Amino acid sequence: MEIAVHVVPPGGGEMQFTIPISEDSFYRPIPGDYLNFREDDGLCAFYVLNVHHYYEKLDASRYMAENIVIEAEPVKLPDGIGSESHLTLCTTLKANRHYPNLGT
Repeated sequence: MEIAVHVVPPGGGEMQFTIPISEDSFYRPIPGDYLNFREDDGLCAFYVLNVHHYYEKLDASRYMAENIVIEAEPVKLPDGIGSESHLTLCTTLKANRHYPNLGT
């Protein structure tokens, strides 16, 4: 089974790029979740818009999960936390959603 995050502009739209996830991952996000990925120079964060499950027909009565596509938009992170590439992505796609308040 393949699992991937498809990064889209705010509110959805055409996929910009894909982030593959290990199929051994036990966590399956739901719409409204935030996904964080570590990069060498900081974090990148995304807001889950939709989760699509695709199934393959095995026989007349059974289907098997073939892949899961997580549609997510980038979110702005507090200063000093986000990676340079994530900041560039948020600027390019005009991200308007902010990461939830971290208690500051």
